[in-house]
Amino acid sequence: MAAPFEPTIDPFAPGSGRGRLGRSIGLVAGIAVVTAIAVVIWTTVAGSAESRYRVATAANADVAATINAVEAIEPVTSATVAFPSAGKVQSVNVSLGSAVTAGQSLASLDPNALQNTLHQRQATLANAELTLSKALDAQTAAADAAAAVEAAAADAATSTTSTAVPGGGGSLTSQIVAAQRQVTSAQRQADAAITTANTKVALATTACAASPLVIVTCQTALAAVTTAQASVQTAQQTLATSMTALDALLRQQAAAGGSSSGSGGGGSPVTTVPGSTTGGASRTGGPTAAVPTAADIASDQAAVDSAQQAVTVAEQAIAQSTISSPINGTVVQVTIVAGQSVSAASTTATIVIAATGGFESSLTLSVDQIPKVRVGQAATVLPDGFDHVLRGQVAQIAIQPTTTNGTATYRVIIALSDQPAELRNGSIGTASIIIATAKNALSVPTSAVHVDGATRTVNVLNGSTVTSTEVQVGIVGTDLTQITSGLESGAKVVLADLHEPLPGSATKSSSSTSNQIRLPNGQVISGTTGGATPGGANFGGATGGANFGGGGARPGG
Repeated sequence: MAAPFEPTIDPFAPGSGRGRLGRSIGLVAGIAVVTAIAVVIWTTVAGSAESRYRVATAANADVAATINAVEAIEPVTSATVAFPSAGKVQSVNVSLGSAVTAGQSLASLDPNALQNTLHQRQATLANAELTLSKALDAQTAAADAAAAVEAAAADAATSTTSTAVPGGGGSLTSQIVAAQRQVTSAQRQADAAITTANTKVALATTACAASPLVIVTCQTALAAVTTAQASVQTAQQTLATSMTALDALLRQQAAAGGSSSGSGGGGSPVTTVPGSTTGGASRTGGPTAAVPTAADIASDQAAVDSAQQAVTVAEQAIAQSTISSPINGTVVQVTIVAGQSVSAASTTATIVIAATGGFESSLTLSVDQIPKVRVGQAATVLPDGFDHVLRGQVAQIAIQPTTTNGTATYRVIIALSDQPAELRNGSIGTASIIIATAKNALSVPTSAVHVDGATRTVNVLNGSTVTSTEVQVGIVGTDLTQITSGLESGAKVVLADLHEPLPGSATKSSSSTSNQIRLPNGQVISGTTGGATPGGANFGGATGGANFGGGGARPGG
């Protein structure tokens, strides 16, 4: 297999190389930064007090964010283009005999129906967000009530002015709020991780079945599946830990407030707040209402994530309501007219374009990646066996997703400007779509940036002192991260503490069970770190099963 994509000043230049815990629909995808000018200086600081750190110097560089995916080369002889969603044709921009170029507009749909769908999904999202907000408010209201009971008890016991009760009052409320944030954040991460893993399984199935002789490509895809499995297990463990912590605080609140409690789903506490009518869906009513459990919060957050995904899809449908030519060629048939009602993926209402020959690149992207992609974006393709990338641009994006085992993916076509003679039908490689660029931007290696929720920090070495500094970031990728504020050019950021043990050198060990991926052709490929089988695979680890076919996921499941 050829060397991986190598960032250069010109990416086109030759030689440049997600039910209690929720359902999976997901938001993250993998974006890699391509550096155009690698001026970040890597060094190990000399001197007895500082030699423990490996640092880099913040400096200006050209930064580009890309979406990378496995691609397949396909021959271009003709293209039949149809609207991927139903609607009423608003305009047709070409006629018989028109010469067209890749990415050129062919026809457009009336956007009114698409806008109505978007509005309906936005309303669903607003309702889901309201349900979550009510559930969070019910928990904090119960904590405030418990604080008032404790304060009153303290007054009665001391017959003096009320004082703060250690571990209770506002302190308990703030702890619950913080724990709520941990649960919602962990649920979002789990949703995203499950969706990503679903996509990786689908891509590995395609790569290994479509190119059985290209072993390296298949192995690379399977390695990506294993990494995604590990991310899911980590996210599940984090979510389970966060839920346990929140439920412990809710039990403390229930004991302090003297309110009745029972058992909710999964052994979680159910408490009531006198006079309260807040809470999530089906958890409200009467003079008292059950305080939502941590599992309720996680489920409500998952519903928000799902609704947000649906909104994203509707927005993308509007953005792609115009069909474009995927190739350069001549229009030889037009069976679409303005005012016509067309069905999704019609075989009769089409525009046919004949090409003189050549190839295009086909790839599959996940639902969280598609909103970042637009027709006309520059792209590069590196087929296996090539020592240089081929230039191209995004020519077509499917609006209607292909759904496999609950995972939605979209087909994207890249029209290749470069058509070398050695290019062959069926060649597999890597495609990189350039989705954003920043010229001469202050940047640091991505490994130097630490992420905690919405907060980004870097450790800055000044002499022998290391200080954690909060920064604002722009484009983020594998190699470089753009810094928009919080850091000055020339600052030394810590990449590694050389006195810390290397990853994998801990004294505790863990075991992993083997898994198998069964491909459509019947071939079974083994791996590690939990089970993974396309078609509703259980990717569960120690914390339980996450059904990647769209099922529920719960600790201990």
